[in-house]
Amino acid sequence: MVTVPFTGTGIDLVGGNDGTAVLDVRVDGKLVAKDAGTAASAKRTAAYALRGLPEGRHTATFVLRSGKLVVDAFDAISRNVSGKADTRSLRTALDAVGTPRQEEYTADSWTLFDTARSAAKAGLRGQGGLDTIGARQLAARLAAAYDGLVRADGS
Repeated sequence: MVTVPFTGTGIDLVGGNDGTAVLDVRVDGKLVAKDAGTAASAKRTAAYALRGLPEGRHTATFVLRSGKLVVDAFDAISRNVSGKADTRSLRTALDAVGTPRQEEYTADSWTLFDTARSAAKAGLRGQGGLDTIGARQLAARLAAAYDGLVRADGS
């Protein structure tokens, strides 16, 4: 586990890696990605990139679930983006998940879903510093959280 404070709208985990690492990622104490895959990467390139956060001070915690991970550095991403983000992926993702009912799911799986859904909604409202890559990542995190919802009744 490694925790890193940063200021910005995202953070890259940099290091030469084989792409086998699977991570859980928390930002400011909230789980934002569970069982997130990493990319095979050369030295000084990102093995994992997290985008779409609100501009500001954050603390990111990366927990290695499996595989091997080499960390050389972290690179904070600032809000300096040009133009308006294409947020169609967010609208599509929000439409796809619909309106599930909290009481039908376990608390842990609901918390991750609700965090992802709130972030996607913030992106649609014009969150400062959001770029198109961040919007796509928010949409992907929402879809993954929705797919990871666990029914409370075990069905």
